[in-house]
Amino acid sequence: MSAGYLADTSVFVAAEQGRELGAPPDGEARISDAIIAATAVAHDLAVWTQDDDFDVLAELVPALAVHRG
Repeated sequence: MSAGYLADTSVFVAAEQGRELGAPPDGEARISDAIIAATAVAHDLAVWTQDDDFDVLAELVPALAVHRG
């Protein structure tokens, strides 16, 4: 039995575009924006975002550059 699932970014893109989504798996959804931040830090890249989800991570990891636009 599954304790939940990890939602892929494509699910959110489809929802924003109004595309039909099938039923999600059983359990509670998890989202991992931390993978994006870790990838950015590992490759010395800035995260380009439109919200403040990365602010707390940028405080904890000064190497994380966050660009809003």
